[in-house]
Amino acid sequence: MVEFLVSRGAEINVADNEGWTPLHATASCGYIDIASFLINNRADLALVNSDGDLPIDIAEGNDMESLLAEAMASQKIDADDARSAERRQMLEDANDWLRNPSRPEIEHVKTGATALHIAAAKGYHRVIT
Repeated sequence: MVEFLVSRGAEINVADNEGWTPLHATASCGYIDIASFLINNRADLALVNSDGDLPIDIAEGNDMESLLAEAMASQKIDADDARSAERRQMLEDANDWLRNPSRPEIEHVKTGATALHIAAAKGYHRVIT
């Protein structure tokens, strides 16, 4: 089914409302063949879910962890750097907002959450201050 969907143009890095991508779901279930297929079709190993987890962080089994670690190494992905990318981007956006106070604040369409909500929920103290 995954091969069929990807061959028909399905977005391989699409995330659900909790930031889980197909690779997160596959890694957490230990489906090596599907994970290999996704990686070979450019699934982004550096995407984090809402909890800040990379697919390797929730990998089920040693084989899955090894597969993801080897793929990350071959793509030169630093796990700690990937996990902190959102926080860095939010800090950059907050500083830009301070320099340009007329920039409108955008709320999430469904939840009404603002950048402050997200920074507070995730403990991004430097973003808040």
